[in-house]
This record gives sequence, C-alpha cells and structure tokens, in this order.
Amino acid sequence: MWIARWLPLLTFACVLPGQMALRDVPALARGRAERMRPAQEAALQPFWQDLALEYRPNAAHLDPRIKAVAALGDSVVPLLLEKLQPVQSSGSARNLAANCRRVLEQLDPNGFLDALAELLASGNETARHESLLLLGYAPGPRAVQLLSDVVDLGNPEDRALAI
Repeated sequence: MWIARWLPLLTFACVLPGQMALRDVPALARGRAERMRPAQEAALQPFWQDLALEYRPNAAHLDPRIKAVAALGDSVVPLLLEKLQPVQSSGSARNLAANCRRVLEQLDPNGFLDALAELLASGNETARHESLLLLGYAPGPRAVQLLSDVVDLGNPEDRALAI
C-alpha cells in the first residue's frame, strides 16, 4: 500500500538525475557546434571559390551553385553568417558576403534573427549592409522592429536600405 503511494515519487526521483540543468545548455550547444564545424567546412569547401565571384557577370553560373549551397540546409548557416562579416574589405570578400547572403535568403532568416541583429550592431559596413538586406526576407515582428530601428536611428545609407 505504501508502494502505491510512493511509486510516482520514486519514479520522478529516478528521472531527475538524467536531466540537464539549464545552465549547461550553452556549453552543450557550443560543443555540438564545434563537433559539427569540420563537416560544415567540408560541405562548403567546393563552393567558396565560386561564391567569391562577382554576381552580375556570373549570375548564370552562380545561381545553381547558390541553390546547391542552400540545399545543404540549416547546418551551414553559422559558416555563411561568418562570411557576412569579412575581415578584409577586398572585392572578393564583399562578393563572398553578398553571395552568402543570397544563399541565406533561400533559407529561413527568422531562424537566425539574433545573429542578424548582432551584425546590424557591428561596426562592419558589409555586415550591416548584408544583414539589412536579409531582414527583408524575414517576415515577422522582430525583423520589422529591427528595420524600423534602423529607419529611426541609422545613418542615411542604412536608412534608405531598410526602407
């Protein structure tokens, strides 16, 4: 009789040690991202050279390549987002950023709005420009809020792009 009364509590107590504390989730996510990075880099390796090309004169060649990268899915989003903020300001780095943005447009930008907000706040002009363009592909109240903040507080060039 006492077992029937205490059995649910004993079952609950046995489950608790297997659960993860909320404070451990970021470390788990970082570890998972680090383990996935080599596979992401390998998947994107055949595309980097093409994605560094200028889009307009190479659109016929780049469009299928951009679609092929987008077909890799959300797993490559972190590496593509990194390329939106080039360290160099060379033409090929800006081309790479723009073409990575074209890939990200085909994915769901709502899934990485936090990263776009960080890029908007960065001091990198290319990153701000590309993230503003991406926000236009992210329907939803948060994207609208980010764009309206740029319209209210941004420089004239960013404001025009946001509009």
